[in-house]
Order: sequence, then C-alpha cells, then structure tokens
Amino acid sequence: MSSRDTPQRASGSGTGLPRRAWPFLTVVAVVALGAAAVGFSHLGSRSSPLDVSPPVTGTSQPAFRLRLTEVVLQRQAQAVSNRDEAGYLAGWDSSPDARRQAALTYSNLRKLGVARLETAVPVDAVTGNGSSWTAAVAVTWGLTGLDPNSSDSTLRYSFSENGGAAVISRIAAPPGGRTPIWLLHGLRVRRDSRTLVAATGAGEADRVERLLRSAVGAVGKVLPGWHGDLVAYAPGDLRQFNALIAARPGQYRGIAAVTTIVDGSLDASAPAAIVINPRVFDPLGPIGAHVVVTHEATHAATHAAAVSMPLWVAEGFADYVGIGSVDVPTAVAAGAALRVVRRSGSPATLPSDDAFAVGGSRLEATYEEAWLANSLIAKTYGQRRLVDFYRKVEARPQRLAHVFVTVLGTSESAFTRSWRTYLQGLAGAG
Repeated sequence: MSSRDTPQRASGSGTGLPRRAWPFLTVVAVVALGAAAVGFSHLGSRSSPLDVSPPVTGTSQPAFRLRLTEVVLQRQAQAVSNRDEAGYLAGWDSSPDARRQAALTYSNLRKLGVARLETAVPVDAVTGNGSSWTAAVAVTWGLTGLDPNSSDSTLRYSFSENGGAAVISRIAAPPGGRTPIWLLHGLRVRRDSRTLVAATGAGEADRVERLLRSAVGAVGKVLPGWHGDLVAYAPGDLRQFNALIAARPGQYRGIAAVTTIVDGSLDASAPAAIVINPRVFDPLGPIGAHVVVTHEATHAATHAAAVSMPLWVAEGFADYVGIGSVDVPTAVAAGAALRVVRRSGSPATLPSDDAFAVGGSRLEATYEEAWLANSLIAKTYGQRRLVDFYRKVEARPQRLAHVFVTVLGTSESAFTRSWRTYLQGLAGAG
C-alpha cells in the first residue's frame, strides 16, 4: 500500500463497534477541463446557440456528428442553468427508456441543487457510424449552496440523429468509471445549511440526515475551527454503492462507509462525500451508526481522503472523535486490541499502514490500537495538543519523528513505550 493513488477512508464493522479501513482504488483518469484545452470542444451555459452549419453533411461524417453532439450538450447545459425542464427533456430520444432516464436525471439535478452542468467533448471521443453514436464526455458539476468547488466526471453518452439534430438516448459511466449521484434513480434529498444527504429511500435519507447533523456537532467539539459542510450518499444496494465509487465486486465486503473525493481525484479542494454501504450500514444500531458517520465526517472535515499520512494517525484520530462522542467503556471499544495484549503482549511498534489492509486478520485490533494511541496523546497532553499533532502530521507526513519532538516534546520511540505500557495497563484492568 505504498502507492496512494486515489485513497479513500472507509468504515467497516466488527464484533464490537464498527471498524474502519482504508482501501485504495484505481480510477479512470478525468481530463482537467479548461476553456483553452487543446483538442476539446468546451461547452457551458452560453446565451447563444452554436452554429450548426458545418461544411459537411450526413451523420456518417465524424465532424458533423461531433457538431451535433456539441449542440445538444450545450442546450442541455442551458436548460439546467435556466431550470428549463421542457428544454432539457427536448434533448432526449422519444423511447420510453430514454424519456424515463431524462425525467429522473433532471429531477435529481434539481433536488441536489446542481445549477451548472458543463461539458467538454474531446475531438476524437465520438465513435460510431450512421445515425447512432457514442461520445466520452467530460462533465463538470457542483452543488449550489454547499461546496463551492466542482466535480469532474467522464461519462459515456449515447446519441441518435432525429430530424437533423442529435438526441440523447442514454448516459452511463464508462467501464471502471464512477457514476455521479445524479444518475441514480429516484433520489430523496435532505439538506440544511451545512449538510446534504442524497438517498434512494426516504427512510434512509431521514436516518442519515440525523446522523450527519449529529456528526457536525461532534466534529465541531474537537475541531472548533471547522465550519465546513458534510455530504453523504446513501445508495439503495451494493451495486449502486460500487458504482458510485467505482469499486470492484466484493472489494468493500464488510465496509459500512467510505469517505472519498467525489470525482476520484487527489485534489484536497475537490468535493468529498461519505458513501454508505447499505449491506453493512443498515443493520447497525444507533451507537454503531453514529460512530461510523462521525468517523467519516472527521475524515471529510480534515480532507483525509486526499492526504497521504500514517494511517494510525488518520484512522486513530477519526476514531477518537467518533468513539469519543458516545458513552462506551474502553474495555468494549478496545476489546479486540486488549485481547491481543492479554494473549501475546503489547505490539512492538505502532500500527503500520500495511496492518490496515481490508480483510486482515488483526484489522479490528489495529484500529483499536490506533485509537488508543491517539487517546493516549489527548490523555497525556490534552485534546488541543492532539489536534495540533494531527494537523502537523497532515501537513508534513514524512516528518513524523520531527512532529513528535516539536509538538509533544518526546520521541516516537519514547511515545511507543508509553503506549505499550498503556495497553498493558488497560488489559490488566480488563
């Protein structure tokens, strides 16, 4: 796990409190958009339509198909910007499947508050012959009123020719790509000034909304300077969950939630979202669900999904906030780790990144050891110093030893000895 291509923070479940892990995904690259990008036709919400009189005729001509594609996508962008449902639907094919997706997609965009949907078509992205073709379209979109930044997606649009114009017959993520939340069917959206939940069921939308609002308060108690927003997606099944984060089947078995950059990039300024795995999350009780969401909210608040830092610091700190916000005895919250200590003695070192691999035999104990390390820092030096330690490691992850000295006034080896003694004491008391 030395490679950190597209990291994602995640929450799993164990025999006690839900456990978290951080798997890594390989994601289809998204081309950075810009009005002057070479080789792209960049479309936005312009006030005047494109000239659709190219010097070639017939939809068999690639240049003409590209021009028709540009026109319909521009009109789609204008319709979204103008909240013109009729104009948006007019750009779609008349088949029942196409009309159904068009109506659902427009409804989702409105519910989410997406007021800008920009597209860019690479000149060589249009493929197909005759009156039907496809295009790999780079789409930029953002949520109005929350994160001011935008997400980028590469989507596969299918088109056909109708009366000399292009109409859309389908939008889908390409193989291996991420499906934007607004392509899921029948979203229920809950939002306030700092949270947004998009779910495929009303009951789950209400449940996650309550948990997200509670998480705002819990994270704010530990990070009083944080005034950001939280976004959560609650898909209806495992297939939708995998589609939202471009996961392989079975990759997130046992994982209750992930915090991820929405477009799969490593840009810390890009929008992040907590994505719920319904198969694992739905059966959780109130305490377990609260810990999972608050843990993930901590990752979102600190941009952890885009930062390369020691996992015992990142995951242990998120557990410090999540577990610390509920009344659970240490003997319960750290049961797996304390059993290991009683059986084999304290670990010789702080948890390595490799120990956090999903499916590892000691994963639950590893998370608890990381949580107890962060708890010990707060117990010894105070919570404010723990936050400072976390922030300094976040800023300079390769200088962990230096941060130990400058922030805590001790060495990593001395702290490790104290941590091992702390574990032994807890295990003996249990």
